[in-house]
Amino acid sequence: MPWSERRSRVADAVLWEELDIVGFQEALTNQVEDLAKLLGTSFSWIGVGRDDGKKAGEYVPIFYRNTRFKPLSTTHFWLSETPSVPGSKNWDAGQTRMVTLIHFQDLYSSDSSHSGEQNRWAGLRRRSMDQGEDEDEEKRTRVSSAAGFYVLNTHWDDRGVQSRTEAAKIILQQVEDLISSRHEGKSKPLVILLGDLNSPAEEEGYGTLTGHAYPPFSTVTLSSYFLEKKPVIGIPFKDTRHSLTVARVPSATPLLHSPFGETGTFTSFSPTPVNSIIDFILFLDNGAVGTPEDGEKRDWEVNRVGVIPNQFWDGRGRMYTSDHRLVVAQFEPTDK
Repeated sequence: MPWSERRSRVADAVLWEELDIVGFQEALTNQVEDLAKLLGTSFSWIGVGRDDGKKAGEYVPIFYRNTRFKPLSTTHFWLSETPSVPGSKNWDAGQTRMVTLIHFQDLYSSDSSHSGEQNRWAGLRRRSMDQGEDEDEEKRTRVSSAAGFYVLNTHWDDRGVQSRTEAAKIILQQVEDLISSRHEGKSKPLVILLGDLNSPAEEEGYGTLTGHAYPPFSTVTLSSYFLEKKPVIGIPFKDTRHSLTVARVPSATPLLHSPFGETGTFTSFSPTPVNSIIDFILFLDNGAVGTPEDGEKRDWEVNRVGVIPNQFWDGRGRMYTSDHRLVVAQFEPTDK
């Protein structure tokens, strides 16, 4: 469906959910400009075109509510053998791919009047189809932050299997270098990655990014194989789908009992969804976020995970906000 028919609905999704940080993927210049107008002056954005590091090609911009957040630093890198070179690509990639990484400061963190307020962030993705139509994907996470945190926004190649594996290695190395240079001996920062990885859980790209911690890699035989044969690069990410803090009866805090909604994230613009799982919200497994299996209390926990419908009936016909479903994860600070 054309972007002109969906752009206001994409912006409305951000405004309705009262989101604070939004990562759009593969947005062209005119689409970024449309969203900036539709979201209003309370939002600012950072991003570059992937072809030249300026305005050429598609962006993976991050919009943020400027009354709430201040970007402390920004990094753009490309998923190639030369990450600092705009437009670069290697291996079997069909197109150049990149990452936007921002270190944010929460301006409310030192203001006691906002100490109980929850900030939200979303990653909403859209791109142009070869046929001249538009498609977009949305993924969202909400997070409360009393300190600085990092947001990465990416989209991996849809053609090259090797390039997706190499993309995982590059992200792991870039994050490792960042954390070791800025946070050595300090508290563990919250680092969250939004992305359409085009890599299902059974593929090596996802496996590398998550340290082969999930099926089918998590069997004893495969785990031994990957530990022995695959080099470990930095700290892996964890998948929020497998890290939900669930409700227990009785519970003083209302929590989900399991991930909400559908399992598939990619549907295409079709009433008969494809239902493949290629969109993820991940967090760095550096000890900042606790999970049910680790049994230890950390600074953060994941207490909401869900996949939200992307098709609606508006009285005239079926309307698609996106060809991907909205992926939701909520991070909350603990009382540690």
